[in-house]
Amino acid sequence: MSLVREKFEEVTGVFKGDGIHNERQAIQARLIGEAILGGQAFQIHLIAHDASGDIVHEEQTIVSAASEGKQLQMFNFNTSNRVAVLEHVTAPEGEYADGQTLWQFASKDLTDANRVRMRVTLRRLNSNTLEYNYEQGLPGMVLQPLTSVVLSRV
Repeated sequence: MSLVREKFEEVTGVFKGDGIHNERQAIQARLIGEAILGGQAFQIHLIAHDASGDIVHEEQTIVSAASEGKQLQMFNFNTSNRVAVLEHVTAPEGEYADGQTLWQFASKDLTDANRVRMRVTLRRLNSNTLEYNYEQGLPGMVLQPLTSVVLSRV
């Protein structure tokens, strides 16, 4: 089984749930996860709406094995950061040794406050429920939660 398929098997499908955007705004979100390119990559589409139906956060993510094949890399484009499609790498294992985290990706240097930084974490709460967290730090600002949702398999 490929590294990508192994890591994302539990995320395949459609998930829906509620959460918070910008620490105060209630949202409803849908996450669709699917293997692409014969399982060599994985695609995640997350879209979040506020109570009036307006999109407040949307992202398209592609995950694949890095060139050496032992680590995963993520390319994320979203409505909260239109700077560019930013590459993220798998965060160090010690940061998510809770046994529930399926993956965590972060900008290459989260400590460089002179640039945009992001961290995306996906945790398994149980066999049909996921928690998705997106954190962002703009230049000159600290890394802070932007979108957090709990999603159940549909």
